[in-house]
Amino acid sequence: MKKSAALLSLWTLALLAGCSHSNSADPTQGAGSESTDPRSPVGKNYVDVANASKITFHDDGTVELKDLVHQKSSSVSWKMTPDHEIQVNGMPFDHTPDGTWVAEGGAFRFAPDNDVSEAALAHRLQELKTLSADDNAPRPALSAYVPLALSDFAFLASSRIPSPTDEAIAQALIPGYAAEPDAFKKRDLMQRDLPGVKAKLAEFAQHDDYVLDLDERQFGAQFLGAYDLASHSFALSYGPCFDGLGAQIARIPVAYQRWGKAGDSSCRLTISDESIARTVDQRKPFIRAHIKMFFRFTGRTQQESDAGEVLLLDVSRLEFQLSDQTTGTTVQPIPGVYVVSQ
Repeated sequence: MKKSAALLSLWTLALLAGCSHSNSADPTQGAGSESTDPRSPVGKNYVDVANASKITFHDDGTVELKDLVHQKSSSVSWKMTPDHEIQVNGMPFDHTPDGTWVAEGGAFRFAPDNDVSEAALAHRLQELKTLSADDNAPRPALSAYVPLALSDFAFLASSRIPSPTDEAIAQALIPGYAAEPDAFKKRDLMQRDLPGVKAKLAEFAQHDDYVLDLDERQFGAQFLGAYDLASHSFALSYGPCFDGLGAQIARIPVAYQRWGKAGDSSCRLTISDESIARTVDQRKPFIRAHIKMFFRFTGRTQQESDAGEVLLLDVSRLEFQLSDQTTGTTVQPIPGVYVVSQ
């Protein structure tokens, strides 16, 4: 098993918020923000050490995001909100007393560059370059992916922890153990359940490739962009291509790797039947999706964020079964299974 691979690069923040924005300035952006709010980021340089990226805010309402790992840059929109915080392409950031801007959930931290250790940045950059060396590893056949229930995701997450204590295993995986105040009952729970839990952990440790059934969720209004008649596909209006899966699975922080970026050909949902595509396009606010995610569990890493340790998932394929929530709780299935893969 690979130790780990690179976290998602900051330059792909272009559409992380789950919605599409233009780069045109608005009245709350740019020079006006700089002149009225001392916290305005305009004209200042920032660094996100965890993602080895540099960030520069401009007074025309754009942000330059430079991914140092791949030496790529992108430009997205930003604005100062009425409560004097900022949004980067719709993603809200709070301001801390030390001058750092922190995204909701802590996945991204923009620290003033003069407060960042060059040695720390260089170390993280080298680490990410080394970890991303596996980016061209071949994908397994679909038959090699082991079915994984959402309720078992915590077992997968725990299966790679080196030499965990029995107490740590019990706290994390034995139902009711952590909340039980009675020492005797705790001992009984451990004696009864620990052997089975350890056997399950050993089983998960033998495999890296899984297919996970995710909960059905609202999909169209947030994540589907415009339909392109030439390619018979919808743009997925966020990036990395399926960061829209969320920053957590079963309340466990995750990061997705090696996935297409917004605008890439791999970041599109193909629906060739135009009658179905027309229905989906017209009914976007009511479109739901049941999703199967095919991925390789590639490791765990300490990310400089409030999330702490993050699980790294190398996603290769997503299968969508769509439905139209027509009225109230009535859901009408949409024929077909639609795939996004790379």
